[in-house]
Amino acid sequence: MVKEHEHLNYYISKNLPLNKALVHPINKPGDWNFTHHYAHKNGWIWNVPLWNSIGKGYVYSSQFLPKDEAEKELKEYLINNTKCSKEIINSLQYSHIQMTPGFHEKSWVKNVCAIGLANGFI
Repeated sequence: MVKEHEHLNYYISKNLPLNKALVHPINKPGDWNFTHHYAHKNGWIWNVPLWNSIGKGYVYSSQFLPKDEAEKELKEYLINNTKCSKEIINSLQYSHIQMTPGFHEKSWVKNVCAIGLANGFI
């Protein structure tokens, strides 16, 4: 018997074919305390402030966009929307991450609570 959350995760994956994340950190603390995200041509781009850096990335579907094109789109966005130079943007190390959108069946188990991206990612 299929559990309800498995059916919902299948539904999410089928209807939101985003399965790749292109990420890179910037080694400076963020000057804000919340996540910014922006709709883009083939997915969305986010800025996440962390303790000692800022995480930036692009979520997209490899079904519709090859990884080299995704990297090109993210670099263009960063060049046009950050204070970093083209040389710095092109020298950054980018990581391509395979992912499956969905969520955990239980977000709270005993004394552990999954909040935000620890519980699910779409």
